[in-house]
Amino acid sequence: MQNQLYEAAKQVGLLDAKGRPSQDAFAAIYLAFLGKPNGPRAGWLLLSIDADRVRRRLDDFGHAP
Repeated sequence: MQNQLYEAAKQVGLLDAKGRPSQDAFAAIYLAFLGKPNGPRAGWLLLSIDADRVRRRLDDFGHAP
């Protein structure tokens, strides 16, 4: 999961000066699920939450104005 998140961040251009996924790439995930801009590895976090809850939460953010 972590590798897939890194690849997604690279595909949309969320990279730091060294070409690695930036913290901004993961901040939205942390904000959506933890209410703060940082946290544990995002892949682990998402896998530790019920898949239906993850889908609903991401869907809610996907439809935000």
